Parts: sequence; structure tokens; C-alpha cells
Amino acid sequence: MVHLIVPPGTAIGQSNNLTDRQVEQGLDYLNQAFSNSGPFAAANGVDVGIQFCLARRDPNGQPTNGITRTPSNLVNDMMCAPGTNANNDAAIKALIGWDCTRYINIF
Repeated sequence: MVHLIVPPGTAIGQSNNLTDRQVEQGLDYLNQAFSNSGPFAAANGVDVGIQFCLARRDPNGQPTNGITRTPSNLVNDMMCAPGTNANNDAAIKALIGWDCTRYINIF
């Protein structure tokens, strides 16, 4: 599950509001790392047998593409710190986090 928290009014593909394709490419990159393939292939590396995918159902059982976009003033127009901090990190997770026993939440 990928959650994008964006400043209100940020268009998809602008700043930290990634396109669906960018999220999918990041997930492909992550899977390559965990499978010791692509740019991560190393003679002493191993495929750990884990493959990540986007959720197909939301917590209510409804179809989803596995990507949520939530406009919030909890973040500013930056990719990372100082856009988030210890104080608003908990508030962000409370705002949009899905059940962590059923989903891996990526913010």
C-alpha cells in the first residue's frame, strides 16, 4: 500500500505527488533489490523470495489500485525533511494508515 500525502492543490506528477507509473516503477525497483536482480544483481547476493505488490482491496473490501492520495497541510511542498517531523509523522499515519497487520504502509 502506498500512501501519498500531498499539499492541497498539488497536481499529479508535480513535486511529491508521484504519478501511478512512478509508484509502480519504485515498486519494481524494490522488487529487483529483494530478488538480487537488475542493478542489484551481485555474485554473493540472494533472492530472498519476497515480492511486493500494491493492494488490490482496501480495508472495506472495495477494489483499489493500491495508491491513495490525501491532500493535507501536515506536509509542505518537499519530498522529505523538513516537510515531515516527529510531531506530524504520527498525525500523518493516524490520518491515512491502513491496518498494519494486513498491509505494509509506505508513506
